[in-house]
Amino acid sequence: MSGQASRKQVNAILRRTAERAEKVSDLPSMADPPFACPPEQKQKFLVRRKGGAKTRAHLWVGNDTSCRMYSTGGLRPSRYVITETTDREICQMCRNVSER
Repeated sequence: MSGQASRKQVNAILRRTAERAEKVSDLPSMADPPFACPPEQKQKFLVRRKGGAKTRAHLWVGNDTSCRMYSTGGLRPSRYVITETTDREICQMCRNVSER
């Protein structure tokens, strides 16, 4: 092997990259995220089912948290539940993002 990719391999890589770019372009932009909850919709929170050391609530926006920890795998879905009220402190990253 010469250590260089063949033309076929390069084309496959470019095609996969273009497909990923199309998927990413469908996601909301971090520069203009829809983090503000519409007035007609109640704010929702993602809270851990059991207490313990990690008791902060996350702001739930549509299908992800404001801090994006849910979609990036930082939170195990089986350990959390979505609620409309919470008495817990809000995650610092969620607060920072929602204040933008």
